[in-house]
Amino acid sequence: MQASIGVSLGVGIGVRRALALPLTECQYYAPDPSVSNRHPRVLTGPHVVRDRPYTDASCRRGRPGARWLSFHRQDDSALGVVVVRAIEVAGARIQVEEVGAGPPALVLHGGLGLDHHAYRSLDPLASALRLVYLDHRGNGRSTGDVATATMAQWAEDAAAVARDVGGEGGVIVIGHSFGGFIAQEMAIAHGAEVRALILVATTPGQLGDGERPAPDGPPMPAEFATMLSAMPESDDEYAALMRRLAPAYLHETPADVLVDLLRDTVFSAAAMRRGFEQLASWSSVDRLATVTAPVLLLAGRHDAFTAWPQSDRIASRLPDAEVVIFEHSAHFPWLEEPDLFFSSVLDWLRRRDLVDD
Repeated sequence: MQASIGVSLGVGIGVRRALALPLTECQYYAPDPSVSNRHPRVLTGPHVVRDRPYTDASCRRGRPGARWLSFHRQDDSALGVVVVRAIEVAGARIQVEEVGAGPPALVLHGGLGLDHHAYRSLDPLASALRLVYLDHRGNGRSTGDVATATMAQWAEDAAAVARDVGGEGGVIVIGHSFGGFIAQEMAIAHGAEVRALILVATTPGQLGDGERPAPDGPPMPAEFATMLSAMPESDDEYAALMRRLAPAYLHETPADVLVDLLRDTVFSAAAMRRGFEQLASWSSVDRLATVTAPVLLLAGRHDAFTAWPQSDRIASRLPDAEVVIFEHSAHFPWLEEPDLFFSSVLDWLRRRDLVDD
């Protein structure tokens, strides 16, 4: 059953909340010469940073080349305690960051080749949920060989994290863009771990058996299509590409909002290329009917990357789905219409008895 809702509201700007922290404890990995510095693995001990907000840079200060493994910080804001740790899954170390209180909700970032940092702009949901942000295998600060990663493996990683944080009760899963592909795969292959599914600006992949193409969405501007015609070879090239593409991901919101959110991102061109390789042959279409969890789909009317008809395409194959279209948004509706986005999500969660009133 599908419910489709058209919505309209004035545009606003989502701002990442700054944390003023009196004390931060960091643990370090020093680079191991046998692996790339992006995935160091030798624990060298704790370090304390006093009287300044936590950043990855401040945690590394005084230890050139080191990266944080985990920290536990006491936040004096409404978010409460924020915990970052690593979970071992099938030969990889999956980095997670947890914030908020309430039922656990796994947040799966897009890309690929990005990490969860920009997605901390979803923190307003931490008023009702225990948000568990993760970096996918081979992305951000998670380890694992991205060259051999598959959609099934990324979904298994997410399911393992869900079992760790949700126990037998499962978790709510929030997937954006490529994270939405992984979320669908997780719900299909690991349904016991998924209480509910929230899919933002995503698609079901390639056409299913006998399926006709969905209606076209907004056209991709020619200059951006040209940018995407050649895959970046280096991480720096990918970072530069994302900065240039930022205006195409937003409708009316200034591109600097997204660029600023991406400033602490660990980019990986190899992970981006692997993601597209996997997507070329991946589809959830003929398997979506097996998903029993309730599903909320949210899409921007002006999204040229994952056009809004793709959400209808997913919903039409699910037994229990609702679709919300944001009339003044593109690929990041929570940045462009934050009040409406967060109220839509929280209202749906309450109606489904997934969070307290």
